[in-house]
Amino acid sequence: MGTEKDIVRDQLMTEYKAQSLTFRTTTQPYKSRLPFIWTVTNPLPSAAAPTVAHAILKKGQEQDFFSFGLGEAIPFTVAATKVATETDTNQADGRNTNGVQDFVIESISASSAGIRCQNPAAAVAAIVAITDPDVIAAYTGLRQICDPGTLIAPPQAWSPFNLEDAMFEQFKSVAAVRFSWDRGGFIQIGTLDQVPEGAARSLLRASGEPRTDNRYKVPEGYAWRRKSKADADFVTNIRIMDTVVCPINVVALGGQGATATTPEYLYQDVILRVHGLGFSTLGQNAGA
Repeated sequence: MGTEKDIVRDQLMTEYKAQSLTFRTTTQPYKSRLPFIWTVTNPLPSAAAPTVAHAILKKGQEQDFFSFGLGEAIPFTVAATKVATETDTNQADGRNTNGVQDFVIESISASSAGIRCQNPAAAVAAIVAITDPDVIAAYTGLRQICDPGTLIAPPQAWSPFNLEDAMFEQFKSVAAVRFSWDRGGFIQIGTLDQVPEGAARSLLRASGEPRTDNRYKVPEGYAWRRKSKADADFVTNIRIMDTVVCPINVVALGGQGATATTPEYLYQDVILRVHGLGFSTLGQNAGA
């Protein structure tokens, strides 16, 4: 990769102009969301009424972002997948740009989409007042949650009194980021703590300053080419390089009962975006 600023953008602009065809450009980023797992173990005291447990983000976990398209099955919990929707990706096909687009990757951003909590099914079933299937699914890690009162998940995951998203910050510090094209080798980008928020969020929960232009800049650019071209098959691999342990307080589910429930797993949902400039020629049905 060269050192001249915007070299890939300039190369593609020259290529498209040389074709003498009408083309358009767009700055719409590509988005991909996938989970990582904190395994919960060792409740304390070890008797029947624990108050503390330990969430472990184990090293060796990895996910390939941008590897799936809309409608595909993607990881969701340790035992379940989900169908990818617009909240998970804006790609029609995994690993490829949309249509016949060439995309110059000029910056990267990362955001937390929150933590889902999988509590034991038996403990949730014991709360006889819970009958709505979506509520039951929220308690068992199968729905995205908003839990500022920490009635489903531990306070370390959601409470606004933390003043920061501490678990996500520690996650980022041990997550290696690598680009890969055409199922070849990796280009080492660094660790995820270099990659800013890039999204509008609360100042409390943001990872850095919450501006859409707050990104890890790659001025020289990387070319993500259209289908059938070299460098068309692209993923961003994130791999956990070291284990992190976070003590957590366990909670009485839904504020019911005096005994707290130890979760089984916490799922850290991560959103990754690549930003830049896309080039595509116009088809007959491309619109204005």
